[in-house]
Amino acid sequence: MIKVKVKTDKNHSFTIPVPLAVLHASSSILSSEWIWRKVTRQINLHTKHNLNLDHPKFLKAHLKQMIKELRHHKGLVLVDIKLKDGTSVLIRL
Repeated sequence: MIKVKVKTDKNHSFTIPVPLAVLHASSSILSSEWIWRKVTRQINLHTKHNLNLDHPKFLKAHLKQMIKELRHHKGLVLVDIKLKDGTSVLIRL
């Protein structure tokens, strides 16, 4: 489970739990060949360049392996940002 904690000031804070299953499902969707074709088409429609983004076949397997490995590192802090105005963001496994 990934926990995203956002604190805006002393009175406002919230936590968003993100299960690894959601992360796994979203990585499968984002690494699909269909999504890569749609992204390439939209880029070519909105720019003057004719790009050809090839779908990397290894992407899905590597993303699955990385998410599987994240399960072994519970408590690891991925992001810890504190701003001068008191806002802070903490992302932890």
